[in-house]
This record gives sequence, C-alpha cells and structure tokens, in this order.
Amino acid sequence: MASTAALGAFGAGSLAFWTFFHRGEHFEYGVRYIQLTLVSVFAGTIFLSSSTNITPTKALAASSRFAGIFLAGVYINCIAYRLFLNPLNSIPGPFLARLSKLNHAFQNKGFTAHHTLLEMHERYGKFVRVGPNDVSVSDVDGIEVISSAKSKCTKSPWYGQDGQSSLQQTRDRAFHDRRRRVWAPAFSDKAIRGYETRVQTYNDLLISKLAESEGQPINATNILNLYSFDTMGDLAFGKDFGMLEKGDVHWAIKILTDGLDVLGLQLPHWILPLALAIPGALKEILQLVDFCTAQLRNRIAVHDKTDPERRDITHTLIDHYQESDDQNSSGLYSAEIHV
Repeated sequence: MASTAALGAFGAGSLAFWTFFHRGEHFEYGVRYIQLTLVSVFAGTIFLSSSTNITPTKALAASSRFAGIFLAGVYINCIAYRLFLNPLNSIPGPFLARLSKLNHAFQNKGFTAHHTLLEMHERYGKFVRVGPNDVSVSDVDGIEVISSAKSKCTKSPWYGQDGQSSLQQTRDRAFHDRRRRVWAPAFSDKAIRGYETRVQTYNDLLISKLAESEGQPINATNILNLYSFDTMGDLAFGKDFGMLEKGDVHWAIKILTDGLDVLGLQLPHWILPLALAIPGALKEILQLVDFCTAQLRNRIAVHDKTDPERRDITHTLIDHYQESDDQNSSGLYSAEIHV
C-alpha cells in the first residue's frame, strides 16, 4: 500500500512537470509554490490523522514523505529533460550549464561576469550556453536580430521582476510601444540639443575637479560616477545631487550602486523573488523608492515655473501625465521614475 502511494506521488510529480512546470515561466512564483507545498503537507497531515489511527506526528512524517516524493518526481524529470531533451543542448558551453545557472553565478563569485563571459566566448565561440534557458550572444549581427524594432525576441525574465510597469522594465511589446511614444519627444534631436547646455555645466565642473588634483592620481571610476549621477539627476529632476561638488556619494545613489553590484553574479531569475520575500530585505529599496517619489513630487510642484528653454527629460512625461485622463497615469509615471 505504501509503495503504491509512493509510486503515485512520484507519478503525480512527473505529470506535474510535463503538463505544467515544463510550460511557461515560473521563476516569479517560488514563494507561492513553497507556501502551496507547506499547505499541502499540513492538509495531508490533518487528513491522515483524522482518517486513520496514526498519531499526528506520524501523519506529519507520512505527509512530508509523500510531498518529498512528489517533488522528486518533478525534479528528476526536470533534470532528465535538461540533460537530454532541451533543444539548447546543441549550443556549446559548460556541461553544468545544462542543469542550472547557479554554476555560472559561482563562476562570477568575484562579481566579474564581464570577464567570465569574455573568457567563455573566447573558448566556445559567439554563442555560449550559460544556463538551462540562457544563451550569451557575442555577434554583431545579433544586434539587429535580437534588439531591433523588427525583432521577434522579447526581453528576458530579468526585466519586470520589480513589479513596475515602465518603458525600461516591461516585457509587453504593445505596452512598450505605447510608452515609447510618450517618451519620444524627450529624446528628439531638438530636445537633446537643448540638454547640451545643462550637461556642459557638469563638464566644466568635472574638468575643474580634475585640475584641482594637480597631477596627482585620482580614482577615475569614483569621480566619473559622481559626474554621471549628478548629470542624470539634473536631466531627470531638474537638479543634481551635489555629489561632484562635495566629492561624496549621496546615500540614495549608494543604495542604487550597491544593489547593482549583485548583477555581476548573474544569478538565476528565481532567486530575486525569494530574496525579496525575506522580512526586511526591501528596507533600503523602499527608502530609495520613497526618495525617488519625493523628487518626483518636488519636480511636479515646480513644473509650471520651469524655463521652457531649459527643459529636462521629465518635462515631457509630466506634460503627458497632466494632460492624460488615464486613471493609471500616476502609477505609470511613478514606475518610470523608480526604474
């Protein structure tokens, strides 16, 4: 009886893989699947203890065992598929890349994905398998095929994990096209020429800071980061963060750059949703979002007072927001700024 039930649990897990987990994307539902597993074990414990004469402890052990066998069915079939049936197996790359992208993340443990990928392309060629469903392409012809407006490709699962619907993060092509039309005037030839005077202010300040070094070595990465974020702050919100002048990194920018470091690991997509579910994991991110929201509100407050000849990038977006009857425009606007 027990062996029959175990075989049934394994078969159910196998069936679940081929009919459900094998299809579509599931990386963002890790927390839900964990919750569902725990609820199933709990429900199974109650059922066994109430319908048989076994103790709750033994019922819990039996329910957990069946859940484990079910998961074994899922994962054994998943491993078999990845090793032998995945159509990407014809693409060269490390053997372990067939099983999990964790191997690639381990290779990048020094936050050096750019060096790792360069070495892999030198070894394997223009197309390299870096994960079960991930291929790195280093081919100039791939730009047109993958990233052009005519491309049939969509953005990878890395995008959209923050839940914000923005031009940059969305994976919905129709939504992207609508948002791109809103943003387009901010990047017209006329608009870009208008930004030159704003950027020149920071060019001059950067040159003066370099001159102050009087020939002494400086940290080029640091000073260029200060310059870049001050320039972006002015173009986005109409004012800089004062970092280049003070020589210090603004706390909000530090949260942002620290968070970007982890990108060097190129972790599997399913890890981020699980990490964000940890209590307290969103503390600094929420602080950054609150800061962006405050900057946005301040920029909207002075919108009508800004010089039409000194428009920033956000000017176009605010115009659209104020003229729109879309009840979701506020949320969409916030998403653009947060991202």
